[in-house]
This record gives sequence, C-alpha cells and structure tokens, in this order.
Amino acid sequence: MTDDAAFPFRIGNAAGEAHPLAGEGISMALQSAAILADVLIAHAGALDDWRVQQRMREEYARRWRRHFVRRIRCASLFAHAAMRPGLYRPFLPFLQRHPMVLNVFALWCDKTRAPPALPHLAPAGTGSGASGRLAATQMKEQA
Repeated sequence: MTDDAAFPFRIGNAAGEAHPLAGEGISMALQSAAILADVLIAHAGALDDWRVQQRMREEYARRWRRHFVRRIRCASLFAHAAMRPGLYRPFLPFLQRHPMVLNVFALWCDKTRAPPALPHLAPAGTGSGASGRLAATQMKEQA
C-alpha cells in the first residue's frame, strides 16, 4: 500500500480500473489520466497549497466515480456470473440467438460511454486550454 501523501492520485491499475472481464484497462487508464490532467491544470497556480491539493483529490475522486463506477460494477457483476455456471448456462441459448442483447447491456453499463468532458484541455492549436493556461501561469510565476 502506498502513502496517500506521496501518491495522492491513482490511475489505471492503481485506481482499480483493470477488471479481468472489462477489457477496458488501457482505455480507462487513459481516460482517468485525462481527468487527472484536467484537474491539475485547473489548479496549476496553487499546487503547493495543501488545501488546494485536498480539493483536487476530492474533485478527481468525484469525477472518476461519476465516469467509471457503473462500468466497474457491471464488470464485477459479469465476473461473478461467469464464475457460476448455474447462473449463466440457462441464458446461453438465448444469447446465441440474440447477441444484440450484449450490446444493450454494454450501453447500460456505460461501456460505450464517450471519454469525459475536459473543460481545461482545449484541442491543440486553439491558443487556449492547457498549453495557454500553463504558459500564462509560468509567466506569472517568473514575474
């Protein structure tokens, strides 16, 4: 177990995103890294303030849960069902005849959810967003 003071933000496997049946480990790791980058950029001018760090941890955790919790829970449900043949065997003939049901389940579980909205990360070349804000912050610090 790591010390939260030394490693306050977790992404990928460290955040518990990789589930054996989810098949989403790298996608979820990249999406959580983008959420974290957005949070860090939003507070770039005050990263040394412990109160700001606490707010960042809370904001990141809130946004992470909002984006991933349903997907993680559904993957867990699938894993538990897969370990109990008595649960899934009766449904196999139905799923073989109607495989689109799995697509509906994927939609319901947010497996097809778009990447998170990142208000502080603007597309490259727009002159705003992360690079513009970081440059402005660095110029203020140097002045």
